[in-house]
Amino acid sequence: SNSSAASDVYKRQPLNIAVYSHDTYLDFITLADYTAHSHIKHNNSCDSVTNIAGKAKTIRVKALTLDNIVRDLVTVYDSFFVLKIDVEGAEVEVLRGSTRTLDKTVALVVETSRSKLPGVLKLLPKSLLCTLKEYPSTLNLMCVSNRFIHHFKLKS
Repeated sequence: SNSSAASDVYKRQPLNIAVYSHDTYLDFITLADYTAHSHIKHNNSCDSVTNIAGKAKTIRVKALTLDNIVRDLVTVYDSFFVLKIDVEGAEVEVLRGSTRTLDKTVALVVETSRSKLPGVLKLLPKSLLCTLKEYPSTLNLMCVSNRFIHHFKLKS
């Protein structure tokens, strides 16, 4: 069917887009030899990465809200089974631009920190039931929609 073919395309389609609270461009700072980790450069701030022997580089990336990405690119789905957010400290910003998407999400995992947790919890829909798993350097907030739980209770 067409929806099956379309869903296969979306499963494999990489998007070179950052996710943020509003549509904008973001500058990411990364070490020239180590691009696996980067962070958002805020207001021309000088930080430890920019001071490491001049090896830091800035990459400008287009950023959209998750709601806009979903609206524009994923018209096939009326809900999402699992959404994982691991955005190196920008969880609150991503969640601010994800209200419609979160309402369609069955399960959510957010990697966050203790300092960001109150802001993350404030932005989650009341329909999500969450638990927290703590690791030495991070927290994983795992949530399930109560619609999903209700669905399984009706089937059993």
